[in-house]
Amino acid sequence: MTTEPNTRTSGVYAAVVTRLTHAAAPAALRSSYDNHIAPFGPAGHTPFRAGEGRHHFVQRGLDWAMIQASGGATVTWLNDFAESFTVFEDSAKNRFQQPRYTGANIPQLGSEAQATEDALFWITEIARANITSYRDRLIDNILPPPGESVRFGSRLAFDSGAVSDTRATEQFIAYTGYTRQERRGETIEIAFGVPSVRFGTSYFPYSTLGENFDRLKLPGMDSEGYWPLAADTVTQWPLFADAIRRDLRIAKAMGFHVIRLHYLDVIARLDPRVQRAYLDFLFGELRHLRLGAMLSPSDARFTPAQIAAMVSRYRDVVEAVELENEILIWGIPQDRPRYWNAVYDAVKAVAPRMPVHLTAHTNTGIFTRLSQLGVRFDRIGGHAYIDSLDAIPSGRGFALAMGNYASKAGKPAVITEWNWRGLTRMTPEARAKVYPAIIGGALESRAIGEFHQFQFQETLNVNPRLGRTGIRHYEPLRLSRRPKPEAFELMDLMHRFVGVDDPIRRLKAPHSVTALDAAGRATATVTVTNHGSKAERLRAAVEGPSDLRSTLTSAAEVRLAPGGTASFTVKLATRGTSPGFYHWFLRLRSADGSLRYIWSEARMTAKPAFDVKTASLVTYPGTAGAAIDLDYTKPVRVVYGQNAPVLEMESAYVIASTLESASGRP
Repeated sequence: MTTEPNTRTSGVYAAVVTRLTHAAAPAALRSSYDNHIAPFGPAGHTPFRAGEGRHHFVQRGLDWAMIQASGGATVTWLNDFAESFTVFEDSAKNRFQQPRYTGANIPQLGSEAQATEDALFWITEIARANITSYRDRLIDNILPPPGESVRFGSRLAFDSGAVSDTRATEQFIAYTGYTRQERRGETIEIAFGVPSVRFGTSYFPYSTLGENFDRLKLPGMDSEGYWPLAADTVTQWPLFADAIRRDLRIAKAMGFHVIRLHYLDVIARLDPRVQRAYLDFLFGELRHLRLGAMLSPSDARFTPAQIAAMVSRYRDVVEAVELENEILIWGIPQDRPRYWNAVYDAVKAVAPRMPVHLTAHTNTGIFTRLSQLGVRFDRIGGHAYIDSLDAIPSGRGFALAMGNYASKAGKPAVITEWNWRGLTRMTPEARAKVYPAIIGGALESRAIGEFHQFQFQETLNVNPRLGRTGIRHYEPLRLSRRPKPEAFELMDLMHRFVGVDDPIRRLKAPHSVTALDAAGRATATVTVTNHGSKAERLRAAVEGPSDLRSTLTSAAEVRLAPGGTASFTVKLATRGTSPGFYHWFLRLRSADGSLRYIWSEARMTAKPAFDVKTASLVTYPGTAGAAIDLDYTKPVRVVYGQNAPVLEMESAYVIASTLESASGRP
């Protein structure tokens, strides 16, 4: 559909209606609307976004409709994803404070339907209204500029017999999902879906190791909200080296392949010599663990030459460059294409095969505009969050929209942020029950070959009074780095979707917890099982923090037949008697050179030491020490009211997190 000259383009509603007629009333009519399957009556219609939740205004609507004739034959109407278009906003009244190209109406063209006794009407919405919270990224009730077009399509599948809902969904995913074509000599190979998934997480210790308790802050914190530079964690990085080593080993043990260095450019204002020393250490640890890195600056603070220099210096670790985080969600600022191409060219000059990409939500039409502007990029990047329990089914469509466009563009899709939001007041156990659907909605689409969870661990770097909004705490690890129930669900999903030869799929061990005695000593045993199809020859070593001596007392070299097990015994002893959680790791190197890390905890439970002398505006009855004199031999719970204000809830998280970390008591 192309907009004709002299057509009114703003303040309009526009839709294309397609009619499918049938000679007799159908025996059954069913539909899948945003991944919800339900009967569709002879005079029915789809919801047209009715219901609570923001997700209704970014999901596209009807996926498929199925008409079963009285004679048994079935027609399934499958709806392709069709990206919406972009418009030029010649104004500085936006987040970029300059003219920009931005999205229109909805990320994907809307899809609705109505039925009569003898026909089904498919309604493709081109221009329509949206809600206030999306108007900073989507100009609504607008048509493409004169001379510009939108394209959309669908497919009819005919069957002589009945078609199940499962079969209709499979047809829909096969039609709309990610496909890849490769020429091999005189043949063309077509692959439906990705064969496996590589997993990543955002870990950025130069920010998230910071602490901000409102009036009490780690020196060097540069802002109150998301995401500050915690400058002291960089300028004095040796003090934080143990924490970084621990966190990266946990990520390796969980099964992540890539560490996304989110907001890396916050360190740009520091002395270049300090930056280099810090990054040399960080990338050295990644190299030791055979973890890849994605550079993900949030802005244009690094010059193209600086980004290329990082890629060149750490070429054996850096796997990809993502420019300006998720800038394409809000559009293309007029001054950015030149900068993006300069970065692209600089990176390719030192690493010709290094993928460079930009990231949107599901507003994939922005990539079409990028290409029209001559911007060079290698992948289709996406971020999405599931904002409520009702929004969980929308995840499949979000992922399919990315994979669908990627297929048409001939570039792979990559999701570099995905998680829930707004489920903060659920218990961790209740969230764990829905977590597989939140993450699995994207993975089950088989449209995404690289998937990043956001973010890795709980943090104290945001001011709970000014910066926290009460919708997060979606990290799989607590502040103590003790795994939340969601962490185990995430690991199960990763083990399921990685390649068959991935070390986390071949070698498995339960997450073990060992109680240290009052002197900080214990003996732990780790049992490893070979779930692969081949025998494994393994060499074991133990790694841990500097305040925990860990000694392997069993044989370091073992041979494991398929299905076989081996037990490793480790003697543990703390240096000192500080209560808390000590994380240690069994490093297993296979004969083929692959690495598997097994993660274990050692807990030393005791009354934590409190600083009761620091001046505070809080007044306690009696003394501060008496107010927090709890029995730490028993479980401690911090409670907030069901409808408590955000500050009370966020304060409860801070108190619970710090008490757990300092006491060694979950």
